[in-house]
Amino acid sequence: MQKITVFDFETTGFKQNRAVSLGVIVYEDGQKIVEIYQLFNPGVSIEPGAQRIHGISSADVASKPTFAEMWPLLRPYFEQSLVVAHNAKFDLRVLANECKAYNLTCQPLQIFCTLTYAKEHVKTPSNKHKLEVLAEYYDIDLRHAHNALDDSRATGELLFKMVTTPITPEIWTI
Repeated sequence: MQKITVFDFETTGFKQNRAVSLGVIVYEDGQKIVEIYQLFNPGVSIEPGAQRIHGISSADVASKPTFAEMWPLLRPYFEQSLVVAHNAKFDLRVLANECKAYNLTCQPLQIFCTLTYAKEHVKTPSNKHKLEVLAEYYDIDLRHAHNALDDSRATGELLFKMVTTPITPEIWTI
């Protein structure tokens, strides 16, 4: 069976949208085999609104590695798996921004978006499909929304509970 990499970024905010944290969960044959939580020094200040959402301050990341320093370790998880995110367009934009900022390369990715799938296949009582709503609907423990690792965990559980037919990924070029 193909490996599945579930990921989520938290960012500096809307102005520069640089990565400050990343959660990655890798599954093989439905079993979790890797779990990563990494803070990044984005090289720019974290906007107050973003800090209120995810709780990460500029001081928290000042001594952390940059995305470029960590990419050689992270890249294989993205390029050798089906890559899954909730609101994948957002997270892929962040990944693309980081690759562009540091002149990093990435092979085309096989992507599956749980948000897009949920909008097409899941009828929640509120007719909303935010991760928090779907986690409650499927009885998934989302301890800290907007913590990249907790969001990745919830997205992984959501994938396995919500998707019951074979996945047809999109191909994205970064």
